Amino acid sequence: MSMIKNTYFFINLLTAAVTGITLSNPAPALSESSWQKQGTNQSTIESVVAQVSQNKEQAQDYYEEGISLQQQGKLAEAIAKYQKALNLNPKLAAAHLNMGVALASQGKDSEAIAAYRKALTIQPNMAEAHYNLGNMLVQQEDFTGAEKEYKAAIKIKPDYAKAHYNLGNVLAQQGEVEAAIKQWEETVRIQPEFAEAYANLGLVMSRTGQKEEAIEAFKKARDLFKAQGKEEQAEEIDRIIQRLWSNPTGIA
Repeated sequence: MSMIKNTYFFINLLTAAVTGITLSNPAPALSESSWQKQGTNQSTIESVVAQVSQNKEQAQDYYEEGISLQQQGKLAEAIAKYQKALNLNPKLAAAHLNMGVALASQGKDSEAIAAYRKALTIQPNMAEAHYNLGNMLVQQEDFTGAEKEYKAAIKIKPDYAKAHYNLGNVLAQQGEVEAAIKQWEETVRIQPEFAEAYANLGLVMSRTGQKEEAIEAFKKARDLFKAQGKEEQAEEIDRIIQRLWSNPTGIA
């Protein structure tokens, strides 16, 4: 576990910025058969249908306004819009999800977790909600719970690079280094420009005596960081490469 602690600087979680996702198709409030059983007349049925439709349209408008506000960093206003949307359409899973992101950005972790769980109650196959919930659980050092959520996200969306990456991180935190390596390798297979995954691979390789492989991984990470304008990270990787070259043990 000492290796993991030494390398934690680079084993970082990605932010849970998920907004503007595709809306799910909400279920109707009442089925036609249920109306018939209640003996509701045709005019009442048409009135209910019209009201439900109007509520859903207005809920979507509030939801979209919330996204716009959230993108502007106006989190309190965005949350208020999402709540209005949910008052009209409580089964709008995307609004629960984005509200969770906004709450997390405000440091309201328990409320954010509740929002993500609510989204998953409505729409269990929402990969983003599993991923974001995993990130929140990591902050609470619930690595087992986070691992479960990342795996759920990947099962739904196998090419979810960020979920593979963060799954690798929590596996490494639990000392499962070989399993973590596999996840980081899958990350760069899916998303070849994922610099952080190459950096983590380099760190693990440097501590297992794979000096040449570690240097290659670090070089890849450095070049990607430079291309992405992340000069500070690129310079840090350069320093590690220099230490590797000068250290006969091959440990950074």
